[in-house]
Amino acid sequence: ESMSGFTTTGATVLVPIEGNPYSILFWRNFIQWLGGMGIIVLVVAILPALGAGGMQLFKSEVPGPEPDRLKPKIKETAKLLWAVYILFSVLQV
Repeated sequence: ESMSGFTTTGATVLVPIEGNPYSILFWRNFIQWLGGMGIIVLVVAILPALGAGGMQLFKSEVPGPEPDRLKPKIKETAKLLWAVYILFSVLQV
């Protein structure tokens, strides 16, 4: 059940799902929430390595290999992703 949540496949072995205790349902939903963010981070990390997702535009904007300029961007992007993800989660409740 947890692996399904982390990978966001949606598979379940708990049938009927409504018959389980609230603690199990909370754990299941929390793991799926974390898995969703994990998939977003994975896509953001993998697509540039594959040459997709606009990395060419990023490389054209950065004049040379300056790793110090890249780290703040990654940190800011991670903060923005978490803020948007939490905002959508709060709005959904």
